Amino acid sequence: MKQRISKRLHIMFVGIACALLFSMGIKMSFPVKAASATLTFSAEKRTVTVGDVFYVVLVLDSGENIGGFEGYISYDSEIAEFDTGGKFVNGGEGLLRINDVDSTEASTTKKYSLKFKAKKTGECVFDTSEAPAVYNEAGEDLSVSSNKLSISVHKSKSLSSNNRLAKLMISPGELNQEYSNDITAYKTEVPYENDMLFISAVPEREDAAVTVEGNEDLKPGKNFVHVVVTAPSGDKRDVQIEVTRLEEGASQAADIEKAETGLVLSKDKENNLVLSDKHIYTAAKLEDDSAIPAFYEKSELTLEGEKLEAYVLSRDQGNEFVLLYLTNEKGNTGFYKYDRVEKTIQRYEQENSIKDKEKPLGPEKEKTGKAPVSISLVAVLGIIILVLVIYSVIITMKNKNRREK
Repeated sequence: MKQRISKRLHIMFVGIACALLFSMGIKMSFPVKAASATLTFSAEKRTVTVGDVFYVVLVLDSGENIGGFEGYISYDSEIAEFDTGGKFVNGGEGLLRINDVDSTEASTTKKYSLKFKAKKTGECVFDTSEAPAVYNEAGEDLSVSSNKLSISVHKSKSLSSNNRLAKLMISPGELNQEYSNDITAYKTEVPYENDMLFISAVPEREDAAVTVEGNEDLKPGKNFVHVVVTAPSGDKRDVQIEVTRLEEGASQAADIEKAETGLVLSKDKENNLVLSDKHIYTAAKLEDDSAIPAFYEKSELTLEGEKLEAYVLSRDQGNEFVLLYLTNEKGNTGFYKYDRVEKTIQRYEQENSIKDKEKPLGPEKEKTGKAPVSISLVAVLGIIILVLVIYSVIITMKNKNRREK
């Protein structure tokens, strides 16, 4: 009996010893973490528009002082572009590394602010790429739990496409005509002494951008300066100024002559020819030749090297007046009379053009001049015949009275 009890006790003690050894082995192989930490993603705005700047904030909390933190943050680089995150954060292209292991400040909370810019519409998810490593001051691992953050990026608000200029001025010199947003090509001349053209360009909208290209280091001869206005929407307007820098010793006589005439020629943004004096006229295309005024025929006029359709008197093509088919500032299209000598433009009225019609008629003019003479002769003869008839009646009456007596 005693032997059985002793055997049982022996087995029991062996079992207890094995259990203790087993538990010690587990403890040595799998150390238990001292405490835990929580990594939280947050953002002030969960919905942004393309072009907006936004911040993602990471907060690491623990029940004991944090000795170090190292982790990787993933995001969609096609939707959001990383800007900056402080000295502990680096990376980009969809993956950021936070390496904060040398901090000397003992704290139970660490905070990281990451700056991004929205690039494209979509949902951008921020998450840990791998299990973060968090240590306490003793260097022991802390278990970490974390959340995910989703930022919605929507289309940008409707942006203005206004790329017009309120004012465009140059120095030295002047543009060959007053600036208009309907005209995108201008000319000017500068003396040889000036190798730079100063530009003052004021956009109608304050948020439009203006850049100037080609206005420095002007060479003698033709130079092209571009004033580019970019609207908030990205739409661009390119205003070209053809700048002629005169040769050394040359004068600006050509400019003075042009100023005296008052008529300048340029092109608008659609490359149509534009004539300007006190008003602005755009060269138009006459679709129906039957509308050409009587006694005129189609021809061609060359102004400042540019060719325009013109209409001249059929029998006097050297006449100082020609007709041009133009559209005025109000959008009305019709014929205008151009004076080749004075270089002026005035409205052409067909009913007031008798002189133009008479000029080429030649011999026919003499025929029309004889009509009043013929009418006068007929009138005189009629009066003479009437007088003779009356006289004849009177004589006849007198003779009758004598016979009755």
